[in-house]
Amino acid sequence: MPAIGGNGGPGERSGGSHRGGVIFLLNDLPFDPDDFPATVPNLSYRFENLAAIYLSPLDIVLSSMLNTTGYIRAIYVNFGPMGYYELNRNTKLDTQPAFAAQLRRLSQAGTMSSHDNNEVVWRKITDLSSLLSTLPENSRKIGCLHGAGSEEFRTYIDYISAASDEQTYVFVVGQIGNQEIHAYIDDFVKVSNYDLEASHCLSRVILEMERKWRI
Repeated sequence: MPAIGGNGGPGERSGGSHRGGVIFLLNDLPFDPDDFPATVPNLSYRFENLAAIYLSPLDIVLSSMLNTTGYIRAIYVNFGPMGYYELNRNTKLDTQPAFAAQLRRLSQAGTMSSHDNNEVVWRKITDLSSLLSTLPENSRKIGCLHGAGSEEFRTYIDYISAASDEQTYVFVVGQIGNQEIHAYIDDFVKVSNYDLEASHCLSRVILEMERKWRI
């Protein structure tokens, strides 16, 4: 199944061949009610809470030069009990209340299209196996670690610097250790010795990929 929102760009070579690219999986991002005072404690999977947790990280990915220049191949989100979804990388997210309403409709319909051109904005992925089956053969799934327990791993800067330009990087950001995805991670990298919010983790990884490809 091809990624939604494909549009070529500088990340695509002439003749239709691709150099390496980036795929993001935001995996069951942790919920801390102290970080989101407007949300409802102990109900992390309310749509209002999901919108508060995911809006900023997704905005960082969508608005990045890495994305606008065509190097991001796909964006996947694991919303926990709500399941796996793919987000069109050409879309723009609205305000937090509008995003919450969108998630509510998405949970019922499984897919959403743009009112302007009927292009698919969100679509549900059946399960993790289905998601993994769509990844390019040259991809490697990279678990982004930070905080306690990450010290022993190679830094993300060293990893990205040494990796091939032909590789497709699948960065998994969020909860990993006790998650289904853990068994499928090819490489773990340390993003920080300290705990980071998902937005900060993504910003660091995106900046380093932009430096690698001189974007």
